[in-house]
Amino acid sequence: MDLGNWYWQKEDPNTTFEELKNQISIFHLKNIDFKDGKPETVMLEDGKIEWMDMIGQLDDDVKVFLEYPIMEDEIANQINTVKKAK
Repeated sequence: MDLGNWYWQKEDPNTTFEELKNQISIFHLKNIDFKDGKPETVMLEDGKIEWMDMIGQLDDDVKVFLEYPIMEDEIANQINTVKKAK
């Protein structure tokens, strides 16, 4: 499941998550906001996707990958944000 990419496919990531959540084995996590009507990847806490609720619904054995550009000084913060949600 590549969460943010559903916007580029013109699909709703929330609906897709609900449909697929019991089949997810790998969760590529990123958040999206829109600039000039186009999706762009942003830091987890800055986007439109309610991903924290999703993380809590995943089985404990589902691997979560952060898949977006992160400045080196922000990596630990983004990892801790995910850990708090799980």
